[in-house]
Amino acid sequence: MSTDRKQELIHLAIQMISERGYDSFSFADLARLSGITKASIHHHFATKTDLGMACLDYMQAVMREMLVILSKMSAKNAIVAILKEAQHFPWQGRICTLTSLHAEFNVLPEVLQQRLQAITVFEEQQITALLQRYVDERGQPLALSVATAARLLISSTKGAMLYGRTQKIDWTPEVVMGVFAVLGVDISNKESRL
Repeated sequence: MSTDRKQELIHLAIQMISERGYDSFSFADLARLSGITKASIHHHFATKTDLGMACLDYMQAVMREMLVILSKMSAKNAIVAILKEAQHFPWQGRICTLTSLHAEFNVLPEVLQQRLQAITVFEEQQITALLQRYVDERGQPLALSVATAARLLISSTKGAMLYGRTQKIDWTPEVVMGVFAVLGVDISNKESRL
């Protein structure tokens, strides 16, 4: 199986996790979606846990790539880009893959729990650093601590997807506008998405 095929399996697994959850899909489901045999999947991912780890590794790599792009922007534009991406998430009842894994945290294998915790800390640190850069650039503190603002940004955008799914309504655009207001980010000049 080529590296491209392996990446395709990771992408399909990420899609299934965001739509159905980690515990609600099997290698048989993945085989049906990908059109390849379970044996071929097992060639690269001996267990579902191995596939889960590959998905988490991929998601952290994407985060790191995004951070490189964001680091070249002003903090304000970087915040706008992140929130605009959340607004334009291909919703259709899906949620952030990490959020889906958080929802199933207690039933995940311990190695996935540990990896998810590490990525969660990494994500929070990066958002906190970005918000601190925003405060430094504008020379004015936020109405709440930078750490609290980071947790608000993360939990509100991801929570909007999770709660909106239960009502079959995409809450994210409205919630993102609320986060902009709380952070005091003026978006009148319509910065572009990532």
